[in-house]
Amino acid sequence: MSNRLLSFLILFVIFWTLIWWYLYLFVYYTWSLVLTWNQANFKVKLYSDTIKRTIENTCEKNICNIPDIPPLEYKITISKDWYKDYVSNIKISRNSEKKSNFILKRQSFLKEILEKNIESTWTTSKIEELRNLWKIKDSYIYFDLKNDWIFYFEENYSNLTLYSYNSWTTNKLYDFEKVAKDTINLDKIYWNEKEIFISLAWKTYIYNLENWVVNFFDFKIPVTYIKKIDNFWNYQIVTEKWSFLYSLNTKKAEYFSMFSDFVNYKDSSYIWVIFNTETEKKNNYWINSNNNVIIYYDYISKEKKILLETEKKITKIIKENENIYFYDDENKKYLLEIWE
Repeated sequence: MSNRLLSFLILFVIFWTLIWWYLYLFVYYTWSLVLTWNQANFKVKLYSDTIKRTIENTCEKNICNIPDIPPLEYKITISKDWYKDYVSNIKISRNSEKKSNFILKRQSFLKEILEKNIESTWTTSKIEELRNLWKIKDSYIYFDLKNDWIFYFEENYSNLTLYSYNSWTTNKLYDFEKVAKDTINLDKIYWNEKEIFISLAWKTYIYNLENWVVNFFDFKIPVTYIKKIDNFWNYQIVTEKWSFLYSLNTKKAEYFSMFSDFVNYKDSSYIWVIFNTETEKKNNYWINSNNNVIIYYDYISKEKKILLETEKKITKIIKENENIYFYDDENKKYLLEIWE
């Protein structure tokens, strides 16, 4: 037999073998998959590693029939918004209709809270009148806390004098040593409407607006924000990299190494964030994600579970009336809806 004829026969056999496999898998011997769930509108993805093929289907009803599936083993992924993906392996057999029931669990998510902009209740003319009257616009620097209060600094020789203004009064609060504008920060202390924190260069102050008491603590790390923990003068100081527990009574700050930012949740649990830049911490907890990861952690049982991953640039975590809120870099506020 010549080499040419042999080559032709080999190609002929290969060709009809491929045709037979195609007819077997995709034409004559395909079967159906029936999925049942108590809700509608979910997506199904079937992937076969054998033939490197993906089958996708959108199911508008709670009973979904997916036809023309080759009899192979598949990795099945079922997904729906606000639910955790259901992932499993499934085998489609010949001469049968595969039926499967499954349950999707609700997934925690961040719900944006649209808050009323208090400043918008003032007219532009009133704001300009206010700024001209009290020289706020031309002051050294000012901070509008969006809660009817504006705080501003006026130069006074080698000092900076802090003033507060609301719609009915102006108060002189305190004299500070003059520092560069870009080293000054002022913000409310969360979970405590009576206090603000003031950061000037490397010096940080907690100022009580009710009794006009100023407390100084020498903190060598730039402070991002501060939140009150309890009614016993204990605070959580959040910096760019770490959190500290600080007591006004003892004047001591305790480094909290486990989380960069967190809030107490229920009983013995925390809600905390591993930020997208904290690669080492993610590796320590076997987390494979490029996003910010919001985690539930019980420090007694050591139970830890991921609530959700988010691309939002989280800047603050606040607890208000048993609810957990997150703020992003645009100061948008989100309620954490937790499904445990």
